[in-house]
Amino acid sequence: MNKFVYDEWYNKIKSEIIENINFINGIIQEINEETAANGRIIDVKFQNSIHFIAELNLYQLQFIYYISRNNSLIGQYHIVSAYEIKNDSYIKPIRKLINEISDGKYNNKKSCNEKLQKIIAERNLVSYMNSTKWNEFLHAMTKEMPAALPYDYKRIDQEPQDLLLGTSYDAESFNFYQFNLIEWVKVQPAFDEYIHKGNLMDAEKNHHDYTAEFLTLMNKYSIPLEYDENEKVYIIYGYK
Repeated sequence: MNKFVYDEWYNKIKSEIIENINFINGIIQEINEETAANGRIIDVKFQNSIHFIAELNLYQLQFIYYISRNNSLIGQYHIVSAYEIKNDSYIKPIRKLINEISDGKYNNKKSCNEKLQKIIAERNLVSYMNSTKWNEFLHAMTKEMPAALPYDYKRIDQEPQDLLLGTSYDAESFNFYQFNLIEWVKVQPAFDEYIHKGNLMDAEKNHHDYTAEFLTLMNKYSIPLEYDENEKVYIIYGYK
């Protein structure tokens, strides 16, 4: 994102939130320059260490707001599009959320970390990855791989489902980089690409195989993985 455009949207959103929303018993926290440069727009602290946080996506014209306790998400992320920012339609949902926080609706809700620890204990899971390893994985996939490889992931608090292979590794596509909630990632380095030729012609199929490159990078960063013969994917376990 162009810095001028980023600064314009950052200042617009921050001023609109402060001017149009009554935080009731919430106290606006000071944000330092480094945190603001990373996208943090506003941090409002309520009772019971609950925070309302809004952040601007550094790469897209959208922003995200959410509730946290002890730096752990409560509930879900709310993503606001560029269109909603332009017409100010995002203000009303935020106002409703602030009222719910002030009324105590989130006081007894478990955070993602609290839910995570409960699941780990119940399933006797062992951690295989950490934030450093996941960041190395993302760096390898986005900066060093010659092509974007199809993949899917499963959160530890989700039920298993059919693979939905995508090739975007941005925050929204990769669980908002909440690495501690990822149970596994399945990567398909050998895949078919179909190129549409028009309604009267069959799609052209191109086969790509980046297995050697993928395994070289996983070995470079010492990322543990297993191969699933049935699904033809490599599995990187966050927990097992």
